[in-house]
Amino acid sequence: MSLTKRFSGGLFVAGLLVLMTGCAKSTYISTPELPTTLLVSETSTDKVLWSMDIPVQHKVKIRFSHPNQVDMFHTGANPATEMSWDLYTLNGDEITDGKVSLPGTNVLLNVQYRPAPEQPGVVPVPAKKVASTSKAAKAKPAAAATTAPAGK
Repeated sequence: MSLTKRFSGGLFVAGLLVLMTGCAKSTYISTPELPTTLLVSETSTDKVLWSMDIPVQHKVKIRFSHPNQVDMFHTGANPATEMSWDLYTLNGDEITDGKVSLPGTNVLLNVQYRPAPEQPGVVPVPAKKVASTSKAAKAKPAAAATTAPAGK
């Protein structure tokens, strides 16, 4: 099962098209019944720029920053140039965070669901082994967040 969001023209696709305002931000929760994986890719090449297997019983907040955007109004005329993310436990304790530079072209956020049930504490192995841009995780287990190497 997969849901897709498009963050270039101020619209997202998840069954409906909706006009977005402000900074494009969303929260995704991973549960034993619906373990979640996120992938950000370029729409023109399908190149994966970033991915994360969210650990079960955790949530991720994603924010896309657009150049020249005003806080409460975003037309979608400028594609996002940066994405930041924060990984939390379900009770709100922050575990780790990171930022990813985006190419300034259209990107797609793809939400995928891993086979269920998945037990808490299990961190899935990422499909692709690439360098991470996240800062060191605190004492709790962190998700497998990856970014594609620059220039490839």
